[in-house]
Amino acid sequence: MAKNIYENKIIKTPNFQENKQKIISAKVHTHTWNKFTQINKAQGMTNNSALNMIVSKYIRENSNILSEFNLND
Repeated sequence: MAKNIYENKIIKTPNFQENKQKIISAKVHTHTWNKFTQINKAQGMTNNSALNMIVSKYIRENSNILSEFNLND
């Protein structure tokens, strides 16, 4: 039987408008997740904080797409 080299990680992020938690699930290689964790710990950050930064950067860099397709909130 093949060894499962993936881990499911559930990261909760706040939805400030509804004050609810949103859950993100991603499959990543164990080695990748461990390196991600080590980097974050070295910087004094949690994995959740780092993922929030990644999502925020993604939104900043791609928010023009919302305007192009008239999808702004």
